[in-house]
Amino acid sequence: MKEKLRPGERAFSIFLMLVSAITFFDNLTMFRKDPTASSAGAMPVFLSALIFILALTIFVKDLKALEPPKYGSLRKAADAVFQTLLTKDIIVIILLILIYCIALYMGLGFVISTSLFLFVSMICLGGKTKKDIIRNAMATAICMMFIMIVFSTLFKIVLP
Repeated sequence: MKEKLRPGERAFSIFLMLVSAITFFDNLTMFRKDPTASSAGAMPVFLSALIFILALTIFVKDLKALEPPKYGSLRKAADAVFQTLLTKDIIVIILLILIYCIALYMGLGFVISTSLFLFVSMICLGGKTKKDIIRNAMATAICMMFIMIVFSTLFKIVLP
């Protein structure tokens, strides 16, 4: 017996392929103006192509190996999708992303906003013990150092 797909899983793969294809071609026009590795379009073209390839891989794997769930009606299917999508963790992350965007808009700065976002989101999603907090702080510092090095040296971008 085949394993069943989770509600909305196949539709999300299709949606992700569609969005990444659209962004790929949109970013490609930006990349054509300045076709270098440090141009404004280089990273978006690479990432949108990568997202498309990975979504296609997941779609094909799921098509071969997994059986879609049967609900009987569109209403039941939509309810199952929303129950799967709107878990506590997802709602918390959406709120943290909104707070992150507001912090950036208000001028808090990329390094401070991103560090706080990473640290708080890891605390919310992971454990809350003293050991976990120290591990999350170290992971945040390592991620921020990597981001700063990549963007300042490889792409020569001054972060706000």
